[in-house]
Amino acid sequence: MTHAGFHQSWLENVLPGRYREYIDTVCADAWNCLNRGEHHFLLGRGASRSGDQLIGGINWMDWHELVPIPGLNQLTGHTQSDAVRYHNVVDSRNICLDTGLRHYAVFADGQLDIKSYKELIAS
Repeated sequence: MTHAGFHQSWLENVLPGRYREYIDTVCADAWNCLNRGEHHFLLGRGASRSGDQLIGGINWMDWHELVPIPGLNQLTGHTQSDAVRYHNVVDSRNICLDTGLRHYAVFADGQLDIKSYKELIAS
């Protein structure tokens, strides 16, 4: 789960079984760079948001730039629309939940459910 998503290109040289370890490491590196006032690609703006890198980082990537990563599910926001968007393939479930506070997600007992605030208020 990130604000904007994790792009497939950042995992080019990583074995699928090592995704989680790599993501944890690169997030720690990004945090350290942030605290030192240094640039890190994971936090940078992409061209679609007038940034200096091709694809935006976990806070800046637009939904249309997300490419499903086999074996990795992503829940993102950042690119608002009226409806929840899905980009699913056989082994990658991807959801953009940025609907201007119209929807929310509940993760319980290994199950992710997308719910509507309108239905919550009506019940």
